[in-house]
Amino acid sequence: APASQTEILTALARAVSGWAGLASDTAFPIEVEHHGRDARALGIGIDMSETVGWFTVLAPVLVRGDIEPAAVGTALEAVPGRGLAAMLASPVATSPQVLLNHLGRMDVIGGDFAPIGRSTGPDRSPLRPPSHAIELVTAQIGEALHCTWHIAGLSPASAERLAVLFDRHLLALAAPKAVLRRQL
Repeated sequence: APASQTEILTALARAVSGWAGLASDTAFPIEVEHHGRDARALGIGIDMSETVGWFTVLAPVLVRGDIEPAAVGTALEAVPGRGLAAMLASPVATSPQVLLNHLGRMDVIGGDFAPIGRSTGPDRSPLRPPSHAIELVTAQIGEALHCTWHIAGLSPASAERLAVLFDRHLLALAAPKAVLRRQL
C-alpha cells in the first residue's frame, strides 16, 4: 500500500522540525498544495466537469515536530475550504517556507492515458524562482514513492540532511510499505 498524504506530511513536519532545531512542541506552517478541482470540497457552486486544467490551491497546515498522523489528518480536514479561503484572504506578511505537493498515484491513469516511463525534463523552468525555501513534490508510482526536492538557499549537505531525516521518519511511519526514490 502506498504512503498516505497524512504519513508524508507527518514525516515532513518531523523532519523539518528536527533539521531546523526547533523544539518538538513548536508549531510552524507547511503549505499543502492540491489540484483544486473538487468544487464541493472547496465549498463553491461551480460545475468543473467540462473544464480542463489545474486550479492549484495552497492550504496552510499548522504542524509540530512531535505531531502524530491522526493530528495531521485532523489539521488537514480543519482547513476551511481546503485552503481556498486563505488564498482569497489578504496576503500575510510571512508565508510558510515549506510546501508539500503530493500528487498521489501516478501509474493508475486508465483509458487511453499511461505514464511514458521516462523523464520529460525539468518540472519547472530554471528561470522561475522557487515559491518556498523548501518544496517537496511526491508521487506514488508502482510500489515506490518518488520524492523530488526543490530547495533554495541551502547547501547540498544541509539539503541532504533534511532529505535523510524525511526518509527516516517516513519509513518509520509507513514501513514496510514505503519504497523511496529521491531526487534532490
